[in-house]
Amino acid sequence: MNILFRADASAVIGTGHVMRCLALAQAWGGRGGPVWFLSRCNNATLRQQIQAAGAEFLSLSPDASALLDMQSTLTLLAELKAAYVVLDGYDFDSDYQRAVRAGGCRLLVIDDTVRLTHYDADILLNQNLGAAELKYDCNSDAVVLLGPEYALLRREFIFWRSRL
Repeated sequence: MNILFRADASAVIGTGHVMRCLALAQAWGGRGGPVWFLSRCNNATLRQQIQAAGAEFLSLSPDASALLDMQSTLTLLAELKAAYVVLDGYDFDSDYQRAVRAGGCRLLVIDDTVRLTHYDADILLNQNLGAAELKYDCNSDAVVLLGPEYALLRREFIFWRSRL
């Protein structure tokens, strides 16, 4: 099954979003699943890490409007016949989430701030300390994963998980 990650990064913001997604991409790709990243990422080192994990990197124009961003994502989902989409970033509102799910994909939203009044996802993940105390408003069928027991760790850190 195909998976598409949608996360952005710049010198100012977003590296953590991409790195969290990279951890999940490594796990998915390690099981033989095709992985794509659609991103506004102008950092060559991050792009190289994504590609080294076996993912295809697709660049989204940094000037793309929110509407063009969503349309580009939905078009790519149809082309790839992606079964899953992972959204990690501050630009993916409830309308964006709803559009992805309406496109026939299962959706994982990674969040760490309860920044939206409603989340429309199949799975909502907040891996931070204290996340279990946060109140998320989600669709009734969403699986909500809160807390550090759901932390996404890249390969180079997996060894340390059992040491904590």
